[in-house]
Amino acid sequence: MQGAELLFSQARRRGIPTILDTDVAPVEDLRAMMPQADHVLLSEPALASLSDAPSPEEALVEVALTLTARVVGVTLGARGSIIWENSGGAGTLRHFPTIRIVARDTLNAGGVWHGTYAYGVAHGWDLARTVRAASVAAAMKCEHFGGRVGAPRLPQLLERMERCESALL
Repeated sequence: MQGAELLFSQARRRGIPTILDTDVAPVEDLRAMMPQADHVLLSEPALASLSDAPSPEEALVEVALTLTARVVGVTLGARGSIIWENSGGAGTLRHFPTIRIVARDTLNAGGVWHGTYAYGVAHGWDLARTVRAASVAAAMKCEHFGGRVGAPRLPQLLERMERCESALL
């Protein structure tokens, strides 16, 4: 954890966005790392470990209000994702659907989602495009067997996003 803290500190000093991909971990570790990130992205089990709120929306807002992160989100698998965007003290909560697929293998879907999200941030995509791309990439991965092997390439992802644009709005 000390290495991650040092990297986040250095990145922030250089103006590089920091992204924390949180999954199941000791709650004290999550609470120590989350304040250091600009983008805090939680798995549904990680969010549940941080809040007793009855819905993911309420839990996400509860957690987000304790942070200064620009974005706090939770991935919900086939139910898409919920993203809270900090807008100068006031937050905006948005639901992002994903495309309907027949899932063959969900191994590494979260990794593909987070990797695609990081790609969007690094390339200056707006938040909506970034989240939609991450959702489509993860869904495409689930259509194929194999962890990393099932992950789509960028041209495949962009073509699928174009075809499925109305489903993502």
